[in-house]
Amino acid sequence: MNCPQCGQRNPAGSETCSNCGTVLEAQVAELSAEATRITAREGATRITAAAGASSVPAAPATTDAPRRRAALLPEVKKPDVGSEAQKAADDLAAYYRSLKPADRFVAAMGVTLLFLLCLPWVTTRAEGTLIGFFAGAWPAAVLSAAVLALMYWRVSSASPENEQLLAWGQLACAAVAALFCALFLKGAYSAVLVHAGAKSAATLKSAPEPWAFAGAACALAMLGGSVRGALARR
Repeated sequence: MNCPQCGQRNPAGSETCSNCGTVLEAQVAELSAEATRITAREGATRITAAAGASSVPAAPATTDAPRRRAALLPEVKKPDVGSEAQKAADDLAAYYRSLKPADRFVAAMGVTLLFLLCLPWVTTRAEGTLIGFFAGAWPAAVLSAAVLALMYWRVSSASPENEQLLAWGQLACAAVAALFCALFLKGAYSAVLVHAGAKSAATLKSAPEPWAFAGAACALAMLGGSVRGALARR
């Protein structure tokens, strides 16, 4: 291979002239042709590999695809009503055991009053026997529930100021409940005078049932327990 610059003859495959150092164009062209051949071979190899991959038949769609998707989803556990009720009962029992004796007494009397309101409280000539809720004694249930709620908040409170305020609120609700039950018993008695000639007799139109007296006793006991608890915290 002759150098185009100085005419020096160089061995085949030389990149530069051994005399003047000129880059031999033939060698450059040969290297470019080799690079082109290599690139073409790599492209053909890739095309063949892609054609072979595309020739593999795709798996047919099956009808159990939704089933597979459902298996991938997280399983949602249904709530167990029995276990939830048992847990609530255990929490309530633990709360009751954590109360002081005076608070336990108040809680027992409040729950008993709520139960007694579901029993007959008044008997009237016009409507017969009425349970406490339907006889107009439902405010006693509201006040009893307020006493229980205030006591729960007081026991759960971490602030001494709030605890004292809730204690006085509990005492006030218990006092109003006892006063209401006393007034209910007084108003449950209703009589009318019946004149028969020269004589006149009183006939009862309505009268309280024994359960009404029991409810009033529970309200009074609830008040006493609240007073005792309030004095113990002073």
